[in-house]
Amino acid sequence: MLNLLFPVFELVRIPGSLLPAWVVIVVLTSAVSWLSVWLYKLASPQDRLADIKNRSKELTASLLKDSDAEFDQVAAMAKANVVLSLKRLGYTLPGFVAALVPLLSLYLWCERVYAVEWPGAGETVEMGIAPGDAEIAVTGANARRTDEGAWTFVADGSGELTITTDDGTPVLSAKTSRIAPVYAKIPATIRLLGHSERPLPDDNPVDRIEFGLPEREYLPFGPSWLRSWMIVFLLPAVAASLAARKVMKVV
Repeated sequence: MLNLLFPVFELVRIPGSLLPAWVVIVVLTSAVSWLSVWLYKLASPQDRLADIKNRSKELTASLLKDSDAEFDQVAAMAKANVVLSLKRLGYTLPGFVAALVPLLSLYLWCERVYAVEWPGAGETVEMGIAPGDAEIAVTGANARRTDEGAWTFVADGSGELTITTDDGTPVLSAKTSRIAPVYAKIPATIRLLGHSERPLPDDNPVDRIEFGLPEREYLPFGPSWLRSWMIVFLLPAVAASLAARKVMKVV
């Protein structure tokens, strides 16, 4: 389900290839965050939520003001406040789910596309194959088997990666500029929900291919986790969501 939006993001990626990757991430994340807030507002009863918010404020003010009230009165007001909070949670749940879908879909797509980068020509790439005893061949990349299920090959700069079995059965053919760190057979339930891994056909002789690709860095400072695409994704998501909530007056 979450993967259904991937083709839309790819359409933006094509003209966006002329721009730095971080710009594409920021623009997409900001736009999808605004869409998510709009979906939340559309799917949640804003009038009821506003009423609950006001009543909760009044109860809280009464609790603070009537500090000398009887225990039974305080308990009744506290109980009423809890009931209002639970009602608010129930009313916000459909909107929360609706808002989460496009944002989580973009997150999975960015993880597939922008998390790692393909090494330059002449650099060594590590590759893991499952099952380990699968006999494969990597076309024109000086491939070498280092252990059971473990391979290394040299990126040749051609822009194409082709993997077959020894008898010529296709396993994987992809452009190195669009390669994902993991290709795998995806269970039907996970495929329905969404995933960042690129799927392999069920009849593929290989179950999983994992490339040891270096993480892509977007910031020139800080620890490794701060330089990753996650920060470039999270900061605009938070900022755009807060701005959209204020502009749309979302409760």
